[in-house]
Amino acid sequence: DIPPRVAVVAEASEQLRAAVDSAFPEAEPSAAVPAPGPEKLSEVAARLENLLMCDDFQAAEVLSQAGPVLQAAFGPLASKLEEEVRSFNYPAALATLRGALEQHRLAAQSG
Repeated sequence: DIPPRVAVVAEASEQLRAAVDSAFPEAEPSAAVPAPGPEKLSEVAARLENLLMCDDFQAAEVLSQAGPVLQAAFGPLASKLEEEVRSFNYPAALATLRGALEQHRLAAQSG
């Protein structure tokens, strides 16, 4: 036998869980961002590279706008690049960008 208090708590917990589930339905998996075309990636990377070479703070804005493109092309390196730009470490960001571009180029050639 379940003591009456435990049964009341169990029922209340189930009602709460149902209420939370209905208020916050599981998000449908978002569609993966398709890999950017080579022209788009080249355009974004060239613009970002020029800004980073000049230590231009607008690199953060370009990176913000191009985030999905870079994430799709570079994967985890895009997050590293973003962190370096946000911390104004432009030389490191430039090296990361160039390394990511090289890895992306090599992957495209081999696959």
